[in-house]
Amino acid sequence: MKNLEPLIHRQRLVIEAKYDRVVTREVVNDFLLLLARELKMTLHPDVPVPIITSATGKSLPIHDGYEGAIFWVESGAQIYIWSRVKFLTVDIYTCKSFDPLLAVQLTKDFFNTTEIVHKET
Repeated sequence: MKNLEPLIHRQRLVIEAKYDRVVTREVVNDFLLLLARELKMTLHPDVPVPIITSATGKSLPIHDGYEGAIFWVESGAQIYIWSRVKFLTVDIYTCKSFDPLLAVQLTKDFFNTTEIVHKET
């Protein structure tokens, strides 16, 4: 893909995993704050706390879980949790450099993952 704006640093990371932890709204909140702190991102002053919503009630029964987002001055991250099948996706996009392997390890440790994959762009 052609880089349309080389003056702007952009880094993306997608992490997917099967996990073995009980996940609640508070757990999702704690993970997003941990991710911000450990990646040294700045919480956005207009939205200084993560936004967490329930995914229960979507069109498919498998969509039982949570969705969360955190907004950083440097961009942000989202997480999607499927509680019934114990699967998660974390999407990180920033205009500030970060260590992708640190983000993967944080996710692995925090959620006690049984399988984990990631791709950086």
